[in-house]
Amino acid sequence: MRLQIGHSEFKIKSMFSESGRKKGLKGVKILKPGYGIALRYKIPKAVNISMTNVAMDLGILYILNGEIKAIAVGVSEGSLITSSQTVDTIVEVNADEISDIQPGDQVKWIAHKDNTGKIITGEDFDEYSDEAMLILDNDGNVQGKLLGLDRIHSRKDTVNLYNLCVQAKDSNSDTDYKKVGRAMVRIINGQEARENEER
Repeated sequence: MRLQIGHSEFKIKSMFSESGRKKGLKGVKILKPGYGIALRYKIPKAVNISMTNVAMDLGILYILNGEIKAIAVGVSEGSLITSSQTVDTIVEVNADEISDIQPGDQVKWIAHKDNTGKIITGEDFDEYSDEAMLILDNDGNVQGKLLGLDRIHSRKDTVNLYNLCVQAKDSNSDTDYKKVGRAMVRIINGQEARENEER
């Protein structure tokens, strides 16, 4: 989604779940200019930010009710950034992109249509499930949602799994069914271990 902060605009991925907010930008090596993440909280609260395993300096914007309340700079591989500021959103962008942003600047989500034609404003928590992982296109627009333990696999892995399943069905052999299970575990373990891509 796009987010306008004062006179600046960013493409933002929102983190609604506890696990998404906890992960944040940990493990991301490069954050493209104009991109960032938003940690969203249904109930406003004071939030501390850990810079452990964060490979870049971040501009951290503390937001409440659509207004910048405070700004901090997180140093890569630094320690905990503490704040007593109550917020409903924290935006993290590249540190060198916040020089024109000041406390008091207004923050506005830019509405767009999702793949079903529904208008998404980005301001309403009910538009997203806390358990949903959003599938975004290259422009950051929502293409779909993954709920619970759903996963997306590459075409290559999908074709490989399909072929193994057909072979197991045709042979009705325990050995072939075990090959399907081992392949699925290998793919899932690979996804879990893989580093985040650039955003």
